[in-house]
Amino acid sequence: MSQRKMGKTMMDMIMKAKDWAMARLSERTSWDGMTIIGGSVLIIIGMPIIKMLAWPALFYGVYTLLKEEGHV
Repeated sequence: MSQRKMGKTMMDMIMKAKDWAMARLSERTSWDGMTIIGGSVLIIIGMPIIKMLAWPALFYGVYTLLKEEGHV
């Protein structure tokens, strides 16, 4: 296969993919799907951070529950 023909075939594939993506963007269900995927990714990425921050918050809550207020 010549270099020119291979380049044209690759460009055709890119244009087909672009046309498919543009067609999906006009559908409401695609927006719903992207929103769900984006939210899921944020939860997956955020969970370790949230778990890491929960422990110090728990310890501080126990500390403030058990300590006495100082009277001045």
